[in-house]
Amino acid sequence: MSDQYGLYINMISRNLKNKVDEKLKEIDLTKSQSDILHYLSLHEHEYVVQKDLEKAFQISNPTVTGLLNRLEQKGYIKRISNPNDKRAKQIILQDKARDVLSMVENQIEENENILLKGFTKQEADDFLKYINKALNNLTKEEIE
Repeated sequence: MSDQYGLYINMISRNLKNKVDEKLKEIDLTKSQSDILHYLSLHEHEYVVQKDLEKAFQISNPTVTGLLNRLEQKGYIKRISNPNDKRAKQIILQDKARDVLSMVENQIEENENILLKGFTKQEADDFLKYINKALNNLTKEEIE
């Protein structure tokens, strides 16, 4: 087995991140922050807390805390205490976030189009299936 798989996956990830970061720089957001906003928009009618973000993005508590702190300082989100559990704070999108979400979503779509340029619909579907399978394999291995 070749070590090239991880190298190529890392290169794709880094290139996508750099493209998004460059575009979002003008509105003072990073790709990681925009990922959080996008997730919150998709789950806006749900009770989302920090643990949900940690699980969805498979990132640590301190990393999510830092992202949320910066998003809150910039006025994109608000954290509201739960009267039943003071440790769990619901994360709410603010109007400022809604104003930039279409730009974020357009950037995601543009990057996916670039990534999948020249792929047939079947190849794109297969690619997604394979990367999901690889991610599940790695996630399962961490749990075992």
